[in-house]
Amino acid sequence: MVQDPNNPRQLPFDWKFYTFYREVGIILQISRGNRKSTPKAKYYDSLWQNAGRVRGGFKLEDSLPGPNDPTRLLEAAKMISKSVRFPFCRVDLYEDNNGPLLGEVTAYPSGIKESFRSDIDELMGRLWERALSNLFIEDGWDQRRRY
Repeated sequence: MVQDPNNPRQLPFDWKFYTFYREVGIILQISRGNRKSTPKAKYYDSLWQNAGRVRGGFKLEDSLPGPNDPTRLLEAAKMISKSVRFPFCRVDLYEDNNGPLLGEVTAYPSGIKESFRSDIDELMGRLWERALSNLFIEDGWDQRRRY
């Protein structure tokens, strides 16, 4: 079981990276506190700036502290995203004193039923198209060929 190294009675933050083959679109931080708490959340852009309400579903808490090592978390998410070789996947990580820990990787978070603020939706659409194009290029596909 993963524990928060600074507070063993609290569940650690769950970091959910919406990734597009090496790129991060948005980051969701979930704080579940203890097992009886109502989850709270904070959204970040890929530069760790507060992104505000990206979608519904969680109680927002702007006062949640950022990660201990944001660079390592971001790099781990990008590396995993590249290894999966899909245009999109959500990479869920935890963090302890030794660095990032993998929670899960999913291509269909929430069964694809999430809806996002329009500017975020557009951003993620552009990132998905770029990721798909990069995968085609890296795999040697001639994009002019008809399929």
